[in-house]
Amino acid sequence: MQTNHHYSSRFGIVRRLRFFFLAIIFILLSALVIGLTQVRSLDRSAKSLTGESVPVFIVAAELERNLKNLLVLLQEIESTQDLGSLDELQRNVIAQLDKLRDETQTPQDLLTIAQTAMATSLTDIAAKSTRVLDSKRALLNHKEAVELQVAKILNIQTRTRSQLEILALEVASASQVDFKQTTDDETFSKTSIEQRYHQNLIRANAVTELTLELDSIIEMAIGLDNLQQFEAIEIVERSLRFKMKNVVLLIGQMPQIPVRVSIAREIALLRGLIFDEDALLDEAKRGVIEYENFGRYSFDQIVPIQAISDQTRALTQTAQAQVRDSGRDLERSATRLVAVLIVTGAVAGLTILCAIVFLVERQINKRMARLTRAVLDIASGQTDIQVDVGGNDELGKMAKALEVFKTNAEELHRSNTELEKFAYVAAHDLRSPLRAIQDLSEWVVDDPETTFSDDGQEYMGLLRLRIERLNKLLSDLLEYSRVGKENGDISMVSVPVLVKETAEMLDPDGAYQISYAGISTPVTTFATPLRHILLNLINNAITHHDRPSGKITVSAEVAHGRLLCRVQDDGPGISPQYHERIFQLFQTLRSRDEVEGSGLGLAIIHKTLEHHEGAIHVASDPGLQRGTTFIFDLPEKTPTVVPLNKAA
Repeated sequence: MQTNHHYSSRFGIVRRLRFFFLAIIFILLSALVIGLTQVRSLDRSAKSLTGESVPVFIVAAELERNLKNLLVLLQEIESTQDLGSLDELQRNVIAQLDKLRDETQTPQDLLTIAQTAMATSLTDIAAKSTRVLDSKRALLNHKEAVELQVAKILNIQTRTRSQLEILALEVASASQVDFKQTTDDETFSKTSIEQRYHQNLIRANAVTELTLELDSIIEMAIGLDNLQQFEAIEIVERSLRFKMKNVVLLIGQMPQIPVRVSIAREIALLRGLIFDEDALLDEAKRGVIEYENFGRYSFDQIVPIQAISDQTRALTQTAQAQVRDSGRDLERSATRLVAVLIVTGAVAGLTILCAIVFLVERQINKRMARLTRAVLDIASGQTDIQVDVGGNDELGKMAKALEVFKTNAEELHRSNTELEKFAYVAAHDLRSPLRAIQDLSEWVVDDPETTFSDDGQEYMGLLRLRIERLNKLLSDLLEYSRVGKENGDISMVSVPVLVKETAEMLDPDGAYQISYAGISTPVTTFATPLRHILLNLINNAITHHDRPSGKITVSAEVAHGRLLCRVQDDGPGISPQYHERIFQLFQTLRSRDEVEGSGLGLAIIHKTLEHHEGAIHVASDPGLQRGTTFIFDLPEKTPTVVPLNKAA
């Protein structure tokens, strides 16, 4: 044996495999630790994104949306024209501010820095929004007051126009009366007529001018609310006062009639609605102040809103920067993780490759192949080969054990050969004297001069029976010793034909009803062993039957690659306590004087089935039912398969 495997001598195969496996496990554990570190880094970056940056983006977007909604509400305040809608807008503004406060209270690290500034801005927005709402409410109240006064002025205008129309009719009527009187009264002079005509013309012009002046005053008074500057209001005020004086003068030119008093009273009311305290002129001045306040407050509230918008934009930019940083961290961690996996895979693969090449291939596979060839050669009977596997490891020890086994096989082969020769010589040598004794006994019996008593004749019959039994025993011993030495022939067998031929040979007189039930197609299996087994089992059923006639049934089937056969008879049966004993050597259940037999038939069947990968067992219980069933199986083979020889 070769002994130059220094490494093999120091370390066994199992120890070397353990070493390589531990090395691979160490590499994988190291990769796992490094990978977990990188995974934690990835997890931190991911948490930074999902736990900080993304929520900040969401909060910033929500703040922007709520700010836009707030701006829309504030713009709606400017266009609102009634107090009911203004109250609804005020409630909406308060609700929107509450949403903004809730958004700024989100517990995020990035928001914590801006929360104080945002809270201040929101407080400022709330205060200025309140001022805007109050200013708008004052504007609406001012408009209501102006509209009320304008309505009163328009009513005065309507009444005054009616009275002026009456006054114009009265002036015209008076002119006609005077003209008629002057034409009827010849005492009037031409001068008087001209004076009266001129006076009536002045009155008519005064009515017309009064109407125009009143319409101009009312139009200018109604237009006061549209003026946005004090200078314009003052100019209109001076004009109104001048026109009002002109109206008073025009009223003085009216004749002393009742309608003149009514017109004067309406003009006094109109003057009060325009020039008195809290009248239309004061409301116009107050409206200028309220419009200025509303514009200023509306502009002032843009500043904190813009501040929150800037802070939100700054938050978004900070979150974007953090996302970029986290993305770079993720990319670096992922790159490192991929590098760790690649390096680990390469090192582990290299280690496994080294283990395969240097340990599995060189130290195990090649030596195992040589050892396997040596084992197969020895098993086939080639005991003169040299086992060229060395070393002090497991394979080396197996090689040494194989040398011992080879030596034992050689001894066993030599012993078996000698036993076979001895059995053959013994059987041959024993049969010669037995045949001589048998011949002598026949000669003695057949000799006419020989006289035997009844007992003597009986003894001679027993002697001849014992000689035949001994011959049968020698034949069965030789057959038992040869089981496993012959090659089992594999061929296609028709079980029904085989049963029929066996029945004709063992029971030519047809005393027993031997039948077959089962598959009819040929089966590929060990033909000769199957024929021998069926012959012995049917012969046993006939030999050990307790009646001169009976029924024997043979059945066969193929299942799962096995040929399963049953041989059933209606004989006396076998007690369960003898089911194992009957397959042993030289075992019979009845005296050999009652039934001739060597006690080797079932033992030969059992050994034959074991050799051909089959099995046999018996089913019988005389206490329950007569009869015995032997069940055995053989592998179903293909014609090309040739079984390996097995040692006896």
